[in-house]
Amino acid sequence: CDSILGRRIDRVLETTLTFRPTHFEVATGDVRIHGTLVDVDPATGRKNFAFIQAEDELAAIGMVLGASWNGARAFTATSGPGISLMSEFFGLAYYAEIPAVIFDVQRVGPSTGMPTRTQQSDILSAAYASHGDTKHVLLFPSNPEECFYMMVQAFDLAERLQTPVFLMSDLDIGMNDWMCPELKWDDAYRPDRGKVLTREEIEALPRFHRYLDKDDDGIPARTLPGVSPKGAYFTRGSGHNQYGGYTEDSAEYQVVMERLLRKFRQAKTLVPAPVIEATGTSDIGLVAIGSSRGAVNEARDILARRGIPIDYMRIKAFPFTKDVEAFMASHDKIFVVEQNRDAQLKSLLTLETDVPKSKLHSILHYSGLPMTSKEIVEAVLAELPTDDLAILSPRDSRSSSRGDAGPGLLAVPSPARAPHDVSGPVQARSRSCPGDVSALVERDRDPAHLHSGGEETAGARTALQQVDAVEAAAA
Repeated sequence: CDSILGRRIDRVLETTLTFRPTHFEVATGDVRIHGTLVDVDPATGRKNFAFIQAEDELAAIGMVLGASWNGARAFTATSGPGISLMSEFFGLAYYAEIPAVIFDVQRVGPSTGMPTRTQQSDILSAAYASHGDTKHVLLFPSNPEECFYMMVQAFDLAERLQTPVFLMSDLDIGMNDWMCPELKWDDAYRPDRGKVLTREEIEALPRFHRYLDKDDDGIPARTLPGVSPKGAYFTRGSGHNQYGGYTEDSAEYQVVMERLLRKFRQAKTLVPAPVIEATGTSDIGLVAIGSSRGAVNEARDILARRGIPIDYMRIKAFPFTKDVEAFMASHDKIFVVEQNRDAQLKSLLTLETDVPKSKLHSILHYSGLPMTSKEIVEAVLAELPTDDLAILSPRDSRSSSRGDAGPGLLAVPSPARAPHDVSGPVQARSRSCPGDVSALVERDRDPAHLHSGGEETAGARTALQQVDAVEAAAA
């Protein structure tokens, strides 16, 4: 359960797990969960689950695939180095169509990197994990609460699609303290096992073919070991045809590969839709994933009070749904916020959607520390035309007598925008909770600290120089 919440493995020492016949209670240092435990036999008290400590990452993912192939629900938790080590098994699960759930608590790489610092740098390696042509389902939780509930979605998707599903958390979520509502289990929930044939269904078939797509959705029916001899088949990581037989025939191989692609496209209709907050008046969009959510919300509040409304889309899954495509098509300029050096989310959007690359502008953060709104605000202001920006009076650009840090660079509306109130402290959302708290963004006058995607931003320097000029004239 600690792994489900994205906690580090050593925090399992802080966890207690107690059982009664039909009820469970999990307590960690931060979270308490209550609910009905359906995996304990109420008559015998027998527990139909197991926690297994594998000797390494290869063994861990191998155990997951073996358990899933046998009909159990199984997952393993890891971070970037584990994703690298497990990649060949991911290819086996993709090609042999075995459900699996992998919880990736992303941290700084490459290699050992900084194991206690956070990043979102496994996006591409997870999306296309393993050699050959593979594509995997990714889910992007933004806080511990979503980690908990998305885990259920991940298992349902893995079994329905018969494929690996990755939960892409990060070390900010996994290690830092967050506030979230009490986690509650839905006792009405029933697992979606997908197309698993019963004994009666198997016996009614003239013949069972493991990889034959009868419903034209890319998803074949599967059987579980021991249910019926008629449902037996070879599970192959080698070339196979739609009937489950070994092949090196080009046409038969391509039939299976094209069906796997149809299945991945079908996943677009099953994965969680993005969260979209649109003003209806802005041609500027901002796209982000995961734990960047708090910084993005705060930055949007700050920019909105300066006359720059920005529409926001928080992507929750890959493959990208039609809503993602529609949002990208409806905006002229799109900022892609992510926590890695190489713009991996932007690259994935470019590869997997029809959005023109010229629309996308990266805001990159990869220091290993959680992202802040200041970086986003500065990067957005630096990209906007200078005639859209005006500088407030010196009184508003300095710290107040109460010791509040006054916002150093404020954008006020151009004549084309509606007037607004820019006085008083900025109301912004904190990273830890969804409620509004008073927050102010200090202006950093050192140009060396003004970076967008790791490169010094001349536009931001120019804007700050304008502020300095106004203040000097007033003095």
